[in-house]
Formats: sequence, C-alpha cells, structure tokens
Amino acid sequence: MTYVALIAGQGAMPIKIIEELQAKGEKVLLLGIKGLTPQNLTEKVDKVVWGGITRLGKARSVCKKNNVKEIVMGGLIKHNNVFSLSLLNMDLVTMKAFMSLADLRADTICSKIVEVFQNKGISFLPTTRILKRYLASSGVLTHKKPSKKILEDIQFGLKLAKELGRLDIGQCVVIKNKSVVALEAMEGTDQCLQRSGDIAGENCVVVKLSKPQQDTRFDVPVIGKNTIEKLIKIKAAAIAIEAEKTLIIDDEVIALANEHGIIIVSVAI
Repeated sequence: MTYVALIAGQGAMPIKIIEELQAKGEKVLLLGIKGLTPQNLTEKVDKVVWGGITRLGKARSVCKKNNVKEIVMGGLIKHNNVFSLSLLNMDLVTMKAFMSLADLRADTICSKIVEVFQNKGISFLPTTRILKRYLASSGVLTHKKPSKKILEDIQFGLKLAKELGRLDIGQCVVIKNKSVVALEAMEGTDQCLQRSGDIAGENCVVVKLSKPQQDTRFDVPVIGKNTIEKLIKIKAAAIAIEAEKTLIIDDEVIALANEHGIIIVSVAI
C-alpha cells in the first residue's frame, strides 16, 4: 500500500487537504508533530505516526517504510517555535540539516526540510495543486465595494507587502490613510491585526500577499474565518489579497465578511 504523507499544523487547511486527497482515492499518512498537530486529525486519516519537529530522520524512515513518494505540508506552525529548538533533542538527520542553515527564517528552514526528504526521492507537493479550487478569484468578493480612499490605501500597501515578502519577514501590512500601521513578522497575522487595532483604531486596511519567491510546497497565504473575526474585532474596513495565489479555506469567510461589512478585494498582480 502507498500513502501520501501530510505534515500538519493548525487550522482548517489540513482537513481540506485530507478531504481532497481521499476524494482522489489517495491514502493519507499523518506525520503528526507533538504539541502542534491537532489531535482530531487522527480520526480523518488512514494512518498516523507521531514524532517531533526535531525528528526528521524518523519521519523520513517512516515514509520510506510506508512507500511514501509524495508529501504535502499544510496548516499553521508558528515561526516562534524556532526558539524552542535544541541540538540536544535532535536526531542526527535533523542536527546535520539544522547546522547547515544559513539563518532561521521560515523559508530557509522549510526549504531544508524539503531537501532532507527529496534527497531520498520523496517529493513535496505544492499545496495549491491540491487545494486549487480554494484559490481566490480576481475582483471584489463581497457585496460591499471599496471606496476610492480604501482603494488608494490598498494600492499604497501592495508594494510594501511584496517587499516584506521578498525579505521573508511576513506577508501582511496594515495601512490607514496611506500610513503604515503595522508589518507582520514572526508574531503572525492575527497578532499583527490586533496590534493594528490597538494603534490606529477602526477603518484600517489590510493587505496580505504572496511572496515574490513564494514556494507553494510549504507556504501559501490563507484567509479563514479566524482572519475575518479578527478584522471584525478591530473594526477594519477591508482586506486585499492576491488573486489565484491566496487560499480561502473556510466556507463561511465571504458570508461572515458580508454580514459585518468587511470588504474583501482580490487583486490580480
């Protein structure tokens, strides 16, 4: 029997990946990360093996033993987990990979993980290939349309967001009246949004884009129900995302935005 392996973080994305793979007749092997992978995913997959983020050697051996040729990575794994990594807890494969890293940016770490598996003939699948039907189409996705002022803030934020992504710092910027309120870094989108509300109050405009060098094998911009709930909480005016490169995972995202007057603009770049 062959499997497609899944390295899963938090959120709705891993569930959607499992559903899409199984709908195509694939068997899913969950490579669970203790303390990060939600326990409820074990009920949805065909096989589970638990390990740690510092046990790449074990995970790779499990894949070879179960005839895994392809892996997909999905879900939120907070970048600040790098601060809990210790050489003392790593197996030999992870230690060698870790010590060869140029830095501890998210893309650097994930690229090395991909390399570790590919060296043994196990390929990582682009998440967008599996979840293609969840990619945002171009245009205004909500009933409420953006004003000229909001469009100007979006345009102001587009270049900033792309540059932030190019530097592999984050994917989200928050603008108000053509002023930069906040830039996302290691804290993630949710905390960036909360900070923006605390600083600038209501009617902020959020711009969240893919990176120019986006590697969809391990990093895809996503907005979900939780994102909209954060926008509602800080009374934001709008969020702009990138068409065909951003996943809208939760079915209720658009409905919730419409209910609370949050504008979603999907921009073709």
